Amino acid sequence: MEVISGSGIHNIVVVVTRDSGGMLLGTGGLVRAYTDATRAGIENSDIVEKIPGRRVDIAMDYTDLGKLQYMLAQNEVLTEDTEYTDKVIIHALFPESDKEKLKKKITEATSGRVRTQEGEEVYFGTVDGEVIVF
Repeated sequence: MEVISGSGIHNIVVVVTRDSGGMLLGTGGLVRAYTDATRAGIENSDIVEKIPGRRVDIAMDYTDLGKLQYMLAQNEVLTEDTEYTDKVIIHALFPESDKEKLKKKITEATSGRVRTQEGEEVYFGTVDGEVIVF
């Protein structure tokens, strides 16, 4: 428990299975074995911060695409996909805490030409630069 508490990670479960192979470690040896296994597991894990948010579709003409991509990058908004047809639709993930502020920035930056449509509530994060939705 001290390893888990000291790691600063929340919502974590560690399972250590030991096959003794007939070797008795005693209480101190067993605690060291479990502690070392827990520490190694945490050190070799990808830690993902789950951010509460919402899927938001942003529909626009091609003329607004560059400005929107720049604005989304400046605000560190994660995108799942972009559709290019007669118009452009960016499928973005907005943190719940910034959702209204981001929608307002989009409206102001494009003089109301760009439409946003809220989708489902999700948790999301990144691992090695890849977007993960939970």
